[in-house]
Amino acid sequence: MSKVIIYNGQLFMGGIENVLINYLKKMSTENVSPFLVIRENNPEKNVFEKNIPENIEYEFLRSEKYVKFREKISREKRKNLFLKAFYNILISYERYYTWKNMKEYLKKHSDSEVIVDFDMSLGKTIHKIKDKKKVGWIHCTVEGKNPRKMKRYGKRLKKYDKIVAVCDDLVEEVGSIFPNIKDKLVRIYNPFNFEEIRKKSNDKCELSSEEEKLIQDDYIVGVSRLVPGKDRITLIKAFKLLKDKGIKEKLYLLGEGSHRQEIEKTIKELSLEGEVFLLGQKKNPFVWIKNARLFAHSSFGEGLPSVFIESMVVGTPVVSANCPTGPREILMDGECGGLSKVQDEKDLAEKIYAALYDERTRESYIENTAKRVSEFSDDFILEQFQKLIGEL
Repeated sequence: MSKVIIYNGQLFMGGIENVLINYLKKMSTENVSPFLVIRENNPEKNVFEKNIPENIEYEFLRSEKYVKFREKISREKRKNLFLKAFYNILISYERYYTWKNMKEYLKKHSDSEVIVDFDMSLGKTIHKIKDKKKVGWIHCTVEGKNPRKMKRYGKRLKKYDKIVAVCDDLVEEVGSIFPNIKDKLVRIYNPFNFEEIRKKSNDKCELSSEEEKLIQDDYIVGVSRLVPGKDRITLIKAFKLLKDKGIKEKLYLLGEGSHRQEIEKTIKELSLEGEVFLLGQKKNPFVWIKNARLFAHSSFGEGLPSVFIESMVVGTPVVSANCPTGPREILMDGECGGLSKVQDEKDLAEKIYAALYDERTRESYIENTAKRVSEFSDDFILEQFQKLIGEL
């Protein structure tokens, strides 16, 4: 396979970064060693850095010292007009400084024939890279961008030689919006290490005594960032309808984010204290997913939600809002899990209830899931990735 540079903006806790690590781990065992470029060196947030395999070489374009300085100015500029002006100058310098380091890195690895823009954060400067084949990677729906941003996004997409979309729905969506790049689109699902997921799902060593008690209870679990787009409010409202119907399960929500206070407010307004638990971000979410009776999701938009597949791998049924891309395809139009209308707590509650208490429905989800997940194995996906790179 050609030598490859993989670019990603960060190593923060997130779905894209988790997928990137899965690729790197599989590549490291198959004697495929890409060079990795990460834009931001932020040790406090780069939780995935420790998961990069030892034989994968990587570098940061923005130093830890610079990132800390910029963040300090960003915090203090609100109180100081001079710092606010200085911050704008700093950001302009940052673009120059970042591209300068990128050019040096490309020169250092001039024998690499392909660059993969894994989170599409290289879009503004991708046209400056002249001597390499360029692959973009789209992980989530592009619908909903304002017309001005959409036009700019379309122009950038034309600069890539190939564009990977992580599901068929996304290929169809992007191709319909930007028909001039339709022939560049290819679908490659995200890779999953089934053995590692199952091993972690049985590992309770990091649980506190309180968490050990929680995990023994009957519960529904949701795993995502606590941000508006994940629509935890609809899930909590659906759960309220289920509690009023008499279900015994509790609801555990894993993750952190800007919408936490709004979610806490909703829990209080619906008198669900002691029934809905915000457990925060967990290093090992798999053990919580494995021991749940059901995985529930209520997002407005996705790409290929990894956590669905991880739930299916450990045998936990899934119910999700049928947002534009991802859920319908993964769950095979409802054969492998429940699909509800987006932002419809009544429909979501009905689908959750059926998955919990309708024995035929629950058994069919579990049986169909066992067949479906094989298409997401890391062996199969890496073969597709190597084929893509080889054909450029």
